[in-house]
Amino acid sequence: MPAGFIYVLQNPVYDPYVVKVGFSKREPDLRARELYDGATGVPVPFEVTSAYSVGDCKLAEKRTHKRMASYRLNGRREFFRTAPHVAAAIAYDTCAKINEELGYSPPEVYDAGEIMDREHSENECSEAHHESSFETESVWHVDPFRLRESPMGTSTLTAEQSDRVEILKMQLSQSILIRFKRY
Repeated sequence: MPAGFIYVLQNPVYDPYVVKVGFSKREPDLRARELYDGATGVPVPFEVTSAYSVGDCKLAEKRTHKRMASYRLNGRREFFRTAPHVAAAIAYDTCAKINEELGYSPPEVYDAGEIMDREHSENECSEAHHESSFETESVWHVDPFRLRESPMGTSTLTAEQSDRVEILKMQLSQSILIRFKRY
């Protein structure tokens, strides 16, 4: 059971809702730099969005990935399509539960500061992730916390399903617009 960190990384040239979630036994900013230095397919360095200390980083990664499985981009990669704050909340919650199970104190937030030797600017980032503009006649803002439950009989959700509902609420609660286009 190796102690370490669960990190959430972003790359400025990727879509802003694409994050990499993984673990490291060393400093997360070193891992982010290592991913850039060791890969020819990464045009600029990753940035540490958030990272948390945990008593068993391998278990924390496994549980975090399981909780975020619906948002995974590729089954063989650690990339997820989600808001960075949602990934951070799931990672922290998972680390907190594991630390509690192990009798450790709550996770500490890792302060990476700025990654050294940054050789790019925001202007060099790809424009591919800018919002596409499309004509809409009406835009509806939906607050998922104001939705009312419908009577469902005697059915209940499993703990895993309830967790997925909570994650979905987080996804929808932050300025995600549901757009309806009339044809």
